Amino acid sequence: MKSNFFKNKNILIFGATSGIGMDLSLQLDAMNSNLILIGRNKKNLEFLKKKTKNKKNKIFVCDLNKEKDIEDIFKQINNLNFKIDGLVFAAGVHFIKPIQSTSIDDLNNSLKINFIAPYLVLKNFSSNLSRSDESSVVLISSITAFAGQTALTAYSSSKGAIVSLTKSAAVELARKKIRVNCIAPGHIKDTKMSNEVKSLLSKEQYDNLISKHPLGVGSVRDVSDCIIYLLSDSSKWVTGTTIKIDGGFSLN
Repeated sequence: MKSNFFKNKNILIFGATSGIGMDLSLQLDAMNSNLILIGRNKKNLEFLKKKTKNKKNKIFVCDLNKEKDIEDIFKQINNLNFKIDGLVFAAGVHFIKPIQSTSIDDLNNSLKINFIAPYLVLKNFSSNLSRSDESSVVLISSITAFAGQTALTAYSSSKGAIVSLTKSAAVELARKKIRVNCIAPGHIKDTKMSNEVKSLLSKEQYDNLISKHPLGVGSVRDVSDCIIYLLSDSSKWVTGTTIKIDGGFSLN
């Protein structure tokens, strides 16, 4: 896309400091967006802000485990006196455990960050006065919501909930001119999450995972490019959709 495609557009990104969120932030900054970058670590947010060129970019610390923190973020945004054109929820937690080893705390943690937090973010955004007349929300699910994987029951269940949320929210919020879409990535190389997966699997198991991607594993850029499309006016007639970005993994 052209470098001025998002000029003067205001984009809110949760989970901005790592992986997909960071690459997306840097891409949108290069396209002259005004960014509100949300994360849980202030030092990481300050580091990211220094890497961006737009001096109007803002950073806010938020603990997604706390409903009040999410509410306070939107109260602070109200004080910025500009409208939000796009919202991306790129935060998430991931762990590998078989059903027998998954505790109620594991389930609660997975649901709290992967489903309840984005739900509350969407709830606050849709009722917030600081959004433009037409806005786009992009949520991140996982290909495991569609293609079953051993020891990922809690994670894939929470990500499956995001797919369902996307559909119902898109219908409900269309009257407010809010589009809601979702992406479902396959295995992404060189991220904190993918490195964790690699460390927990044997070489044979990891090689088998990689072989199931006919086009090979993806990069954060593959994913952030799709998010940019869903944020842009090029997708203005797209809502309630989940796009699989998985190099063909789900075709197996």
